[in-house]
Amino acid sequence: MYKYCTKYLSCSILKQRCSLHKTKFEGPVPLFTFVPYFKPKVSMTKRKLQIILSAIVTAVVLIGLHFIPGIVRNRTNKETEPLRRIVDVPLRKYMDGNKDILRAVVSIKRTGHTKGPWTFELVRYDDNKPLGSTDLITEDRPLVPGGIMQAATIAFLMDNGGLQIDERFPTCHGELPGTEIDYHVVYYEKTTGKDSVSVREGFLFSSRYCIGKAALETPYFQHAFEERFGDYFGSSTVQETQYPPADTPSNRVALASGRGVVLSSRQVVTFYDAIACHGVRSRNWYTRAKRICSRMAADTVKVLLAQNVMEGTGKFLSDCRSPIAGKTGSGRLENGFRSDGRAIETSSFAGFFPAASPRYTMCVTIYRREALAPGTATAMRIYEEIVTKMDGSGMIW
Repeated sequence: MYKYCTKYLSCSILKQRCSLHKTKFEGPVPLFTFVPYFKPKVSMTKRKLQIILSAIVTAVVLIGLHFIPGIVRNRTNKETEPLRRIVDVPLRKYMDGNKDILRAVVSIKRTGHTKGPWTFELVRYDDNKPLGSTDLITEDRPLVPGGIMQAATIAFLMDNGGLQIDERFPTCHGELPGTEIDYHVVYYEKTTGKDSVSVREGFLFSSRYCIGKAALETPYFQHAFEERFGDYFGSSTVQETQYPPADTPSNRVALASGRGVVLSSRQVVTFYDAIACHGVRSRNWYTRAKRICSRMAADTVKVLLAQNVMEGTGKFLSDCRSPIAGKTGSGRLENGFRSDGRAIETSSFAGFFPAASPRYTMCVTIYRREALAPGTATAMRIYEEIVTKMDGSGMIW
């Protein structure tokens, strides 16, 4: 057996090979020269052992590839099956009672833990057929956060714009450039007789005017806020976060108030979990642990969320057995799940519980046919029943 060699081979190797054949070494070998090389023989016993060992290794690898996914799946089912059973009851109850609800999605995560969030979904495929089963899904479902987004805007403006939550703005009858009149502010003027409103008060009655006014007065708000989106909400497994691209007054207000933003329930849970952990986003399989805002801003938003449940739009949950901190949100999803191409209304409630020392973070979203169908109230009822069942089963404490 001969091996092809070139003139670039080292002299030491050639000397060694020539000594084996008892030939004289006369310097570097010219190009296209063949030097004899004999591979040492391997005994048959050693060869058989090598074959047997490689067969054993191959068999172990194949068995592992066959059984490991099942083991991981069973372990996940053991962790999520109790949650799935708890979530299934209220979802089925309210979807059976209201056929305008096409889909309900619940994302839940243990606060500060690496695993999760887990997303459960119940879908109505046909009005004349019974509902299917509540499934654990890995896909993301888009939603328009609305008021839920205001918590992120306040945290950002506190860190980058020096916003104070008790800072007051003139009401101006709820008018902002390039946007519709905010009738929440008009109602506030009539009921209180005041001509100014604070950020805290606007947050409690879910006004886009206050948060939009603060965004308009912050230089370079849109570009700076877009840069922090990935930190606040993590990455999405299906689609990237969508937000208004142009830096115009109307788009600033839409971005700050969450009306022109499309997120997923997992991303909402990621942000609210970070707020519950004093501004630190917990690590998972695709993102690292990272501080997304200052502790002062996170704790301020945390207090606002708890106050919102006691006095604001989440007051329906104030009597829940386990104290809750959270925010309501609603919007119109233009590219929804309807076959006729019409928009779908999304209504959500996102928060964490217990409010003082959070153990779980959860977001409940329902997808409705008509705007007049019950929205955030239904989402809050589902949220309350899930929290009550988890509390009764001893999962919270």
